[in-house]
Amino acid sequence: MRTPLLRLGLIALSLCLVFPSLGLEFSSSPPPDTFSQQGKELRAELERIYRNRKEKVHPLSGIDVSSTIAKYVPLGTSLDDAERILKAAGFKTDSRPPHPIQKDSIVKFDEKHRLAWLGTLVLDQTFLVSSTTVIVVLSPDSPGDPKARVKEIQGSLHTTYL
Repeated sequence: MRTPLLRLGLIALSLCLVFPSLGLEFSSSPPPDTFSQQGKELRAELERIYRNRKEKVHPLSGIDVSSTIAKYVPLGTSLDDAERILKAAGFKTDSRPPHPIQKDSIVKFDEKHRLAWLGTLVLDQTFLVSSTTVIVVLSPDSPGDPKARVKEIQGSLHTTYL
């Protein structure tokens, strides 16, 4: 019984030596960074939405891009992965929640915003005239937990005029 298995093993080994393409290939290059790719695709889609808008972006309401962002940062994604994707898209990100309560501040935020995570991306800026920015707010399922996941996504594209 050993002889047929030994013969089969020798045949397989010799085939791999004669035809290396049949054997296993080992690559030293790392696999493509999926977060980087997702970020680039997200940025391209946000820029496409901005370029293809029908009318001026209203400064107060903006354009809701939550569903677009959710395609690349789905609900349930870890905050670490969400941060990698958004940074790859060019977003500048705020510190992780929960944010400390500012007792002496004149600006008061409700608890929901104190526990949210914020990112901003400038798509277009005209010198001293206007700025078009995408703002994304990610709400974690358990603020303060290092393994928190995205529970809610709000994204909007705004143009502000000076």
